[in-house]
Amino acid sequence: MYRSGFVGSGGVVGRAAGLRRIVCVRMVSTSATTPKMAYAELCDRLKEISYLGGVAGLLGWDEQVMLPEGGMTARGKQKAALAATLHDKRTDSKLGELIATAESDVQALGLMEQANVRDARIAYDRHTKLSRELAAREAELGVEGFIAWKKAREESDFSIFAPVLQEIVDLRKEIASVTKPEWDAYDACIDLFERGMTSARLTEIFDELKAGLVPLLNEIRGALEAQPELPSGLKGSEDWDTKKQAELSRQIAEALGFDFQRGRLDVSVHPFTGGSDPADVRITTRYSSDNPW
Repeated sequence: MYRSGFVGSGGVVGRAAGLRRIVCVRMVSTSATTPKMAYAELCDRLKEISYLGGVAGLLGWDEQVMLPEGGMTARGKQKAALAATLHDKRTDSKLGELIATAESDVQALGLMEQANVRDARIAYDRHTKLSRELAAREAELGVEGFIAWKKAREESDFSIFAPVLQEIVDLRKEIASVTKPEWDAYDACIDLFERGMTSARLTEIFDELKAGLVPLLNEIRGALEAQPELPSGLKGSEDWDTKKQAELSRQIAEALGFDFQRGRLDVSVHPFTGGSDPADVRITTRYSSDNPW
């Protein structure tokens, strides 16, 4: 759900969903080299954008974990307003000027700083192709989609979700046609989620997985036919205490090194990882008394 962030001398700044960290070192030059000065100001602006992105991440987490149903419509408006504000900052012409100035002598920067400038250029070029209204609509539609999906899941009725899903698909196609008109729409969407990935490469990966998974699946099926009954204590008809499942989940997270002073583990309808910063990571899961797997 949430992809990038920056780190300055004052600390870490991240955006939820991926929480990928980009180190943004403020450079001070006694010779006041223009590209270096531009890079320093660029960092300040990118950090502010990332702070607001963190707020959006927390709104998204709250939406799926804590928000009462009656507040969903208002949340959609809030996220749309924030998305519009973020769009203004991401498309500010001054930001583009700073990127261009930093690019004019990019070799004077360190490798990490060069990567920041490169990422800033990619993001700026994409956002400047989108309208403010489209950015706001994308955010609001995401909330509408979650409301419909949750209700459809509860009632086992896909028709509840189908109309808004169609709107989401249409919106994604529109965004793809605006940001990467020369690309296949699906590849444009994939690249936004995982830069450099394509549908052709995904097909290759899935073909490789298929070659190994199909024989494994056949082996598992053969084992099930030989012993159709699960061993005692593993049958799905037994009652699995959800509190104990939660305790086990926390123990596993701690064993893996998860710091609960810098994150949380909560329950949501659909598990995800998000948050606002690498120092504020939100993990969610769900528990079932009749199916712990």
